[in-house]
Amino acid sequence: MPEPACGYDRASRTPGMPGFEAASSHSMHCSRFFFASVATLIQHCLRTAIPALALWGVAAAGAAVTIPPVPGYAELPLPDNQQVRAAPDGELSWLGQRPVEPAPKGLPKGCWAWELTMDRWNAATGSTKRTPLDPRLSGFVFTQLPLPTGLFALTKIGCQDGAERWRFAFLPLDGSPALKLETGEAFDPLLHTLLKLGDDSAALVTRDADKRHIKVYTIERAKGSLTLTARPVLAIPYRGDFAAAVAGQNQLMILGGSNGDYRGCAPCRAETHVLDLKTKAWRDGPPMLEARSELAASTLPDGSVLVTGGWTKAAEWGSGASRTAERWNPATNKFEALPPMPTGSARHKHFWWDAPWGKTLLVGQGTVGAVHSLDTTNWTWRTVGEWTEGSEEGGCGFFPFVVAGNAYAWLRNRSEGHYSSKSCEQNHSSLSLLRPPSTATPSPEPPPDSALITYGHGAAFLPAAGGAPALVIGGSRHAGMNSFVISGAVEAIDRDGRVATLPSLRTARQNARAFRVAGGVLVIGGTGPDSPYGGERDAKPLTAEWLPPVATVPWQWQEVSGVSLAPDMAVSQLKDGSLLAIDPSGSLRQLRLVLRSGKPTLEGAPWPALNRERHNSPDEHAEMRVRELNDGHVVVAGGKVRSERIALYSEPALKPGQPDEYVGIGEFLPWRRYEVFDPATRRWTSSAPAGAAGGRAIVLGDGRVIKASEVPRTNADAATRFVLEVSNPAGAAWTSLARKGSRLQVDDKYSLFQIDDELFASGELEGLSTGGGPSGVEWLNPVTRQWELQWQAEKGDNWRKHQGRVLRRTLTGADGKSKTVLIPVGGL
Repeated sequence: MPEPACGYDRASRTPGMPGFEAASSHSMHCSRFFFASVATLIQHCLRTAIPALALWGVAAAGAAVTIPPVPGYAELPLPDNQQVRAAPDGELSWLGQRPVEPAPKGLPKGCWAWELTMDRWNAATGSTKRTPLDPRLSGFVFTQLPLPTGLFALTKIGCQDGAERWRFAFLPLDGSPALKLETGEAFDPLLHTLLKLGDDSAALVTRDADKRHIKVYTIERAKGSLTLTARPVLAIPYRGDFAAAVAGQNQLMILGGSNGDYRGCAPCRAETHVLDLKTKAWRDGPPMLEARSELAASTLPDGSVLVTGGWTKAAEWGSGASRTAERWNPATNKFEALPPMPTGSARHKHFWWDAPWGKTLLVGQGTVGAVHSLDTTNWTWRTVGEWTEGSEEGGCGFFPFVVAGNAYAWLRNRSEGHYSSKSCEQNHSSLSLLRPPSTATPSPEPPPDSALITYGHGAAFLPAAGGAPALVIGGSRHAGMNSFVISGAVEAIDRDGRVATLPSLRTARQNARAFRVAGGVLVIGGTGPDSPYGGERDAKPLTAEWLPPVATVPWQWQEVSGVSLAPDMAVSQLKDGSLLAIDPSGSLRQLRLVLRSGKPTLEGAPWPALNRERHNSPDEHAEMRVRELNDGHVVVAGGKVRSERIALYSEPALKPGQPDEYVGIGEFLPWRRYEVFDPATRRWTSSAPAGAAGGRAIVLGDGRVIKASEVPRTNADAATRFVLEVSNPAGAAWTSLARKGSRLQVDDKYSLFQIDDELFASGELEGLSTGGGPSGVEWLNPVTRQWELQWQAEKGDNWRKHQGRVLRRTLTGADGKSKTVLIPVGGL
């Protein structure tokens, strides 16, 4: 009988716009602008993330393949925070348990009888299977460790009467009889982990439940039996947490952690302790570079120990977990700094997985809804998968698998604010595509277009150009409750819909700008990590970064020296590849990236200043737009403008034909006029004033400017109203616009942008709000002159569900030729 157990927008825009008509019925025409072609950065790609429990249709060899949802709990309970075995065919297997029904007679009240089962789930096909094991192996599984020769597991037997016992079980893969060993040793049921020591041996690291001292046991299979050996106790209290890893032959290392009553670094430890299994003695190990709690640590193939994330003094509770990583080097017996992860995380884990592109170290299942990969060849990080949300309690399970050559993973998060045994319910699972590195061989078939989403808010979007893919860079990611952390992730999406992951930025940032420069990619500006709960963001400039062409070794982002750009500086790219930057004083510089002694450097040359000082105002939906026109003129629109100016007295200004020099005075007010630079005269001139002040602008290739502005209310009770206006190419007059076929509301969420010479609008559809981001995207058909809906959210969708979404659409341009366009939706 089984024994009873206790269970417990943005860059360059354009188009020619038949269909965006003036109310006076005069049609508008616009010549086309094209993105400068650049050497292709990436040859190979895969892709990104998705909504919870979605069924994805995947085209595989002409047949539709669907990814079934996670099985229900009654069908197959998934293990909580336990390691599972992944077979080459994609089947996941683990040791599970289920109650014996009917319950054995004489079972004491409050007790259950559990039988062990070998559980299997093929996430690609949805098939499940539960096979009962020898009744003599009964118990409740607390932790397990797959080994090359079999499976170690720790189960609990007995009842809630103080007489519970622990049982170790080993299930050989060769089919030989299972082994078991019972012990009366006291293990902490809240903290225990099994570490691999060899093909037939493991170490159990746990705590004394009362004193919270660390206890280590070794369990070994030899000559048809199991041997359990108690090792010396580390008599240091760990009330909070700690990390453990194998650190060389016959050595275990305890790292960091906390003895505090609360989460976070309050305080946390940098100390390490090493247990020599041969001498049976503890010694102090080298200190980590940072004190950490809720960190993760694991052994790398070279014998070193990787340490990531957690809460630190610099990344304390409430401000987002740490991005930093370090490595214990056995050759020097010291910890060395590694590049930081793309996003910070705590309560996360390290996984080794045989991905389609090779054996891969994955870091995930923590507070942030993302999984990162570490390339140990050149120590660079990449973001491999992303989900709509994280959890402040961390994840409960991570289940990767492969369908039609593409990798995916289910992430089972804890339900927020539900701190109980039910917080790991399987309906909290969500799916993501796992992207390979850009250097990997691409899959035979692209994943579904529904996977084109990064959940990045405020990420930079660089449209595809020629053979180069579109890039999504940085942004913020959800990290539990109302917490968001800023990311350094860089992802590429090609026109076929494949997504790849590139080396992450050195400095995480959102609301940055990206340009194709000098055969690579330049990222400038943006804001860095700070508290997600409000307060002033750090205004200091972030160092620009440049990713050189693929052939560069090592291929990673390089910091750019030279000209420093303020966070609120407006920057645009000219046709010769250089940049035009406007600082808050109204002065302009033309910037070029050059290599000095092999290092990227921005060098600047002055341009004539604007007639009036103009501030960038992205927080007021009035970003400055700068564009070089088809005829070489440059237009600057948007922002806030100094209301008055006064001429300066100087002797040169008194000479005939010399221009006056002005300085601005007065307040900065919402813009009505834009300025045009004439390359022949090297002077700026102002347009006529628009009817309404402020608002978002877009500059077309022939010089016309369109703006969506709020009309002043006549009284406090009047409804807010917006107006669309367009200037003529000379800027001499403005006209209100009509929008044929458009269903989008013109309000503070309405935005116009151009990609591949096509005009798009993003905003809210009437009666369909996501509570923040857009609920629809439209395209202006240049043939029919009508706006056509390209995408809309579902009723009841939350804005986070579509942040970082990219649409892949085949459109027919004005020339009658079809083309595939990658279109950003929300947050990009």
